[in-house]
Amino acid sequence: VHIGQADWLAAQPKMDTADSPEAHTLGVLQQQGRIHPVNGDYALGDAVQILASPGETPGHQTVKLSAGGQTLYCIGDLYHHTVEIAYPQWGVRWADMPTMQQSRAQFVEAALAEDAIVIVSHVHGAGQLAEVNGGVQWRTLERSA
Repeated sequence: VHIGQADWLAAQPKMDTADSPEAHTLGVLQQQGRIHPVNGDYALGDAVQILASPGETPGHQTVKLSAGGQTLYCIGDLYHHTVEIAYPQWGVRWADMPTMQQSRAQFVEAALAEDAIVIVSHVHGAGQLAEVNGGVQWRTLERSA
């Protein structure tokens, strides 16, 4: 598990409590030697990159897959609803919104330039970003049979 260094450090005190979710998840993975804290962007090979995208948390990450001239982003908690794509200043109250807006702007620029497919943890299905009337909107991809 490649986890953002800042998020890993924030989890440490919580892992000291035996019945905490962090102890039951990250603690177990740590005991198995499966935790790999990452600072900034990190390449897992030619086709897989972990990109720092702080805002939701200081160590939040996005995964970028590239192959055959196509790009897929798995963006986790960068957005919680598609309306936040059109209104990037909107977000959850616990996020560092200025930092999240920077991460969103970098992501949007790259995703549009690469005509990337996007998967968002809190949004059903895959989609793409589209420039519409000077803004950006979500377009859900239709499933083929």
